Amino acid sequence: MSVSAILSSSFIPKPIVYLQECLYELSKRPDTQDKIRAELISFEEHNGRVPDYNDLMNSVSLPYFDAVIRETLRTKPVLMAITREVRPLA
Repeated sequence: MSVSAILSSSFIPKPIVYLQECLYELSKRPDTQDKIRAELISFEEHNGRVPDYNDLMNSVSLPYFDAVIRETLRTKPVLMAITREVRPLA
């Protein structure tokens, strides 16, 4: 199997899957949406700009946003199944 086939397989989690899961969970929790929105607005008012990539990756800048992302990664499985294979001794 080629590297590109392995990387495009459904067994490897892709960032878009986690984003979809996070958005799905947020859609069920308007109170959490409000907290994230308030944190982002507060950040913009305090810093005079919208958060950039470095701010989003820095848990000190946006602690609640970071907690939501980490919780999504924690609760969503990376692998749906682990298969084991027994190989005969050569």
